[in-house]
Amino acid sequence: MIRLFLKNNRDGFVALMSTVIISAILLAFMFSSGVSSFNARFDALEGEYKRVAVELAESCVNEALLWLGQNYNYAGNETVSMGTDSQDRAQTCVIKSIIPAPPRTATSTMVTITTQGIYVDTYSDLQTEALVYNPTISVSMPPPLPPNISIISWQETTSTPP
Repeated sequence: MIRLFLKNNRDGFVALMSTVIISAILLAFMFSSGVSSFNARFDALEGEYKRVAVELAESCVNEALLWLGQNYNYAGNETVSMGTDSQDRAQTCVIKSIIPAPPRTATSTMVTITTQGIYVDTYSDLQTEALVYNPTISVSMPPPLPPNISIISWQETTSTPP
């Protein structure tokens, strides 16, 4: 009878250890799933920040084109504040350069505008080429309707922090 008691005691130990090992494996699996879901949330948030930064850079291109339509010799090199979002985070963009630099004397000039959108430590750079007509010089062939600008290319470039 003593032998039966010892045998039953060992069988319970094996069942208990099997349960502990299986529970540890399931716990590790659930922990890794939770961590990857948590990290995916931040990946999605960074994607949203990037989208806002691209839109801010586009806003600066539009601002530069507007200024070029009004002032043919607009030089750029300025930071434009677009206000804050609903959580009081700054929304800014920078008109980095307009090449060639003024003074521009020809009837029309091909310019390259470089802008950068900045939002929550996320940066997006755009480079736009446009044909800008001098509004003060009359030409025999009519330019496009005001603001006398034809966009040639519009592309995102490698972003660098300011």
